Amino acid sequence: MRIDRMRRLLLMLCACVMAGTAMLSAAGIAVAASKQVVLSAGQVPGMVAISPATVSISAGDTVAFKNTDTVDHTIYLSKNDTEFVAVPAGTTRRTG
Repeated sequence: MRIDRMRRLLLMLCACVMAGTAMLSAAGIAVAASKQVVLSAGQVPGMVAISPATVSISAGDTVAFKNTDTVDHTIYLSKNDTEFVAVPAGTTRRTG
């Protein structure tokens, strides 16, 4: 008797989760994407190589900046240089 009750509760929980997922999908709610940009020593001394060369980023996306170079780099996130991410050599920094 007790197992049947637990089974019914589990089925109800599964049904609620599935219904909630369907509602979010129907409402068009998207999960934020995660992108990675790698900074490394360039082929020309003193230059940095950035891979990939272009990244499409939407509002709400998380971006990981991975610095495999031996020097620190600063990534500016806004046109007026007021928002930036300092990425020390050998570290990864995330935005978002």
